[in-house]
Amino acid sequence: GIETAADQSTIAKMLEALYRTEIADKVDVLGEDVAEVYEHRAVNVKGSHILVEDGEAARKILDEIESGKISFEDAAAKYSLDQSTNKKGGAMNELHWSMALPDFQLELFGMEPGEMKVLDGTIGGHVLRLDEKIEVTDRPTLEELRPQLRSDVRRQLESVRMRDYLKELEEKAGLEWHDEGLDLLEELIRQN
Repeated sequence: GIETAADQSTIAKMLEALYRTEIADKVDVLGEDVAEVYEHRAVNVKGSHILVEDGEAARKILDEIESGKISFEDAAAKYSLDQSTNKKGGAMNELHWSMALPDFQLELFGMEPGEMKVLDGTIGGHVLRLDEKIEVTDRPTLEELRPQLRSDVRRQLESVRMRDYLKELEEKAGLEWHDEGLDLLEELIRQN
Protein backbone atom coordinates (compact mmCIF):
# COMPACT_ATOMS: atom_id res chain seq x y z
CA GLY A 1 0.00 0.00 0.00
CA ILE A 2 2.84 2.39 0.83
CA GLU A 3 4.56 1.62 -2.46
CA THR A 4 1.32 2.23 -4.39
CA ALA A 5 0.70 5.51 -2.55
CA ALA A 6 4.27 6.65 -3.24
CA ASP A 7 3.90 5.77 -6.94
CA GLN A 8 0.60 7.66 -7.15
CA SER A 9 2.12 10.67 -5.40
CA THR A 10 5.09 10.67 -7.79
CA ILE A 11 2.80 10.42 -10.83
CA ALA A 12 0.61 13.26 -9.51
CA LYS A 13 3.66 15.48 -8.96
CA MET A 14 4.95 14.68 -12.45
CA LEU A 15 1.58 15.54 -14.00
CA GLU A 16 1.42 18.79 -12.03
CA ALA A 17 4.92 19.74 -13.25
CA LEU A 18 4.04 18.82 -16.83
CA TYR A 19 0.84 20.88 -16.66
CA ARG A 20 2.71 23.84 -15.20
CA THR A 21 5.52 23.81 -17.80
CA GLU A 22 3.49 22.92 -20.92
CA ILE A 23 0.16 24.59 -20.19
CA ALA A 24 0.01 27.14 -17.34
CA ASP A 25 3.43 28.74 -17.94
CA LYS A 26 2.67 29.17 -21.64
CA VAL A 27 -0.53 31.14 -21.07
CA ASP A 28 -0.37 34.90 -20.63
CA VAL A 29 -3.43 36.80 -19.46
CA LEU A 30 -3.18 40.40 -20.56
CA GLY A 31 -5.16 43.37 -19.29
CA GLU A 32 -6.71 43.78 -22.73
CA ASP A 33 -7.95 40.15 -22.58
CA VAL A 34 -9.71 40.88 -19.29
CA ALA A 35 -11.23 44.12 -20.64
CA GLU A 36 -12.46 42.28 -23.74
CA VAL A 37 -14.20 39.63 -21.66
CA TYR A 38 -15.80 42.35 -19.54
CA GLU A 39 -17.22 43.99 -22.68
CA HIS A 40 -18.48 40.67 -24.03
CA ARG A 41 -20.24 40.00 -20.74
CA ALA A 42 -22.62 42.89 -21.30
CA VAL A 43 -24.81 40.26 -22.99
CA ASN A 44 -25.54 36.69 -21.99
CA VAL A 45 -27.22 34.13 -24.22
CA LYS A 46 -29.62 31.25 -23.95
CA GLY A 47 -29.26 28.68 -26.64
CA SER A 48 -30.00 25.11 -27.55
CA HIS A 49 -27.81 22.51 -29.19
CA ILE A 50 -27.78 19.01 -30.55
CA LEU A 51 -24.45 17.24 -30.08
CA VAL A 52 -23.59 14.50 -32.59
CA GLU A 53 -20.47 12.74 -33.87
CA ASP A 54 -19.38 15.33 -36.43
CA GLY A 55 -20.34 18.28 -38.60
CA GLU A 56 -21.69 16.09 -41.40
CA ALA A 57 -24.22 14.41 -39.07
CA ALA A 58 -25.15 17.84 -37.67
CA ARG A 59 -25.75 19.18 -41.21
CA LYS A 60 -28.16 16.29 -41.98
CA ILE A 61 -30.12 16.98 -38.79
CA LEU A 62 -30.31 20.71 -39.52
CA ASP A 63 -31.62 19.90 -43.01
CA GLU A 64 -34.35 17.74 -41.41
CA ILE A 65 -35.30 20.56 -39.05
CA GLU A 66 -35.32 23.23 -41.75
CA SER A 67 -37.44 21.05 -44.06
CA GLY A 68 -40.03 20.69 -41.29
CA LYS A 69 -39.63 16.90 -40.95
CA ILE A 70 -38.81 17.24 -37.25
CA SER A 71 -38.76 20.00 -34.64
CA PHE A 72 -35.51 21.12 -33.05
CA GLU A 73 -36.69 19.81 -29.68
CA ASP A 74 -37.65 16.38 -31.05
CA ALA A 75 -34.35 16.16 -32.95
CA ALA A 76 -32.45 16.92 -29.73
CA ALA A 77 -34.33 14.18 -27.87
CA LYS A 78 -33.78 11.71 -30.73
CA TYR A 79 -30.19 12.43 -31.80
CA SER A 80 -28.25 14.43 -29.21
CA LEU A 81 -25.41 12.75 -27.35
CA ASP A 82 -25.52 15.43 -24.63
CA GLN A 83 -27.30 13.68 -21.77
CA SER A 84 -27.74 16.92 -19.81
CA THR A 85 -29.74 18.71 -22.55
CA ASN A 86 -31.29 16.13 -24.88
CA LYS A 87 -34.32 15.53 -22.65
CA LYS A 88 -34.84 19.33 -22.44
CA GLY A 89 -35.08 19.76 -26.21
CA GLY A 90 -31.42 20.76 -26.35
CA ALA A 91 -31.92 23.78 -24.07
CA MET A 92 -28.77 24.93 -22.27
CA ASN A 93 -28.51 27.13 -19.21
CA GLU A 94 -27.82 30.84 -19.64
CA LEU A 95 -24.22 31.34 -20.75
CA HIS A 96 -21.91 34.27 -20.24
CA TRP A 97 -18.81 34.91 -22.33
CA SER A 98 -15.81 32.62 -21.56
CA MET A 99 -18.05 29.95 -20.06
CA ALA A 100 -17.82 27.65 -23.11
CA LEU A 101 -15.10 26.48 -25.47
CA PRO A 102 -13.95 29.33 -27.74
CA ASP A 103 -15.24 27.96 -31.05
CA PHE A 104 -18.62 27.18 -29.48
CA GLN A 105 -19.02 30.61 -27.85
CA LEU A 106 -17.89 32.51 -30.95
CA GLU A 107 -20.62 30.88 -33.00
CA LEU A 108 -23.38 31.12 -30.39
CA PHE A 109 -22.70 34.71 -29.33
CA GLY A 110 -22.42 35.77 -32.98
CA MET A 111 -25.89 34.51 -33.86
CA GLU A 112 -29.26 36.27 -33.81
CA PRO A 113 -32.26 34.90 -31.85
CA GLY A 114 -33.97 32.13 -33.81
CA GLU A 115 -30.93 31.53 -36.03
CA MET A 116 -29.64 27.97 -36.41
CA LYS A 117 -26.30 26.77 -37.76
CA VAL A 118 -23.89 23.85 -37.75
CA LEU A 119 -20.63 23.91 -35.84
CA ASP A 120 -18.03 21.23 -36.50
CA GLY A 121 -16.33 21.82 -33.17
CA THR A 122 -13.54 20.45 -31.07
CA ILE A 123 -15.99 18.13 -29.33
CA GLY A 124 -18.19 16.69 -32.08
CA GLY A 125 -20.67 18.39 -34.35
CA HIS A 126 -23.41 20.69 -33.10
CA VAL A 127 -26.64 22.05 -34.40
CA LEU A 128 -26.83 25.39 -32.60
CA ARG A 129 -29.86 27.59 -32.11
CA LEU A 130 -29.75 30.93 -30.36
CA ASP A 131 -32.91 31.32 -28.33
CA GLU A 132 -32.35 34.65 -26.59
CA LYS A 133 -29.85 37.44 -25.96
CA ILE A 134 -30.04 38.84 -22.43
CA GLU A 135 -28.64 42.26 -21.66
CA VAL A 136 -26.83 42.38 -18.32
CA THR A 137 -27.91 45.63 -16.71
CA ASP A 138 -26.53 45.76 -13.18
CA ARG A 139 -23.05 44.33 -13.42
CA PRO A 140 -20.15 45.44 -11.22
CA THR A 141 -17.35 47.59 -12.64
CA LEU A 142 -14.38 46.16 -14.51
CA GLU A 143 -12.12 46.83 -11.50
CA GLU A 144 -14.46 44.96 -9.17
CA LEU A 145 -14.60 41.97 -11.52
CA ARG A 146 -10.97 42.00 -12.65
CA PRO A 147 -9.72 39.12 -10.39
CA GLN A 148 -12.61 36.82 -11.37
CA LEU A 149 -12.35 37.76 -15.06
CA ARG A 150 -8.59 37.16 -15.03
CA SER A 151 -9.22 33.69 -13.58
CA ASP A 152 -11.92 32.95 -16.19
CA VAL A 153 -9.66 34.09 -19.04
CA ARG A 154 -6.79 31.97 -17.71
CA ARG A 155 -9.02 28.89 -17.45
CA GLN A 156 -10.25 29.32 -21.01
CA LEU A 157 -6.77 29.98 -22.45
CA GLU A 158 -5.39 26.96 -20.58
CA SER A 159 -8.19 24.85 -22.05
CA VAL A 160 -7.22 25.97 -25.56
CA ARG A 161 -3.51 25.39 -24.84
CA MET A 162 -4.28 21.89 -23.48
CA ARG A 163 -6.20 21.00 -26.65
CA ASP A 164 -3.33 22.28 -28.83
CA TYR A 165 -0.71 20.49 -26.71
CA LEU A 166 -2.54 17.18 -26.96
CA LYS A 167 -2.83 17.63 -30.72
CA GLU A 168 0.95 18.30 -30.91
CA LEU A 169 1.64 15.10 -28.94
CA GLU A 170 -0.68 13.05 -31.16
CA GLU A 171 1.05 14.37 -34.29
CA LYS A 172 4.56 13.76 -32.90
CA ALA A 173 3.62 10.19 -31.96
CA GLY A 174 1.82 9.60 -35.26
CA LEU A 175 -1.39 8.71 -33.44
CA GLU A 176 -4.67 8.49 -35.30
CA TRP A 177 -8.00 7.87 -33.60
CA HIS A 178 -10.28 5.36 -35.26
CA ASP A 179 -13.16 3.11 -34.19
CA GLU A 180 -10.99 0.03 -33.61
CA GLY A 181 -8.63 1.97 -31.32
CA LEU A 182 -11.50 3.57 -29.42
CA ASP A 183 -13.17 0.16 -28.97
CA LEU A 184 -9.89 -1.25 -27.61
CA LEU A 185 -9.51 1.71 -25.24
CA GLU A 186 -13.08 1.24 -23.99
CA GLU A 187 -12.45 -2.49 -23.40
CA LEU A 188 -9.22 -1.76 -21.48
CA ILE A 189 -11.03 0.77 -19.31
CA ARG A 190 -13.74 -1.78 -18.53
CA GLN A 191 -11.15 -4.43 -17.64
CA ASN A 192 -9.31 -2.12 -15.27
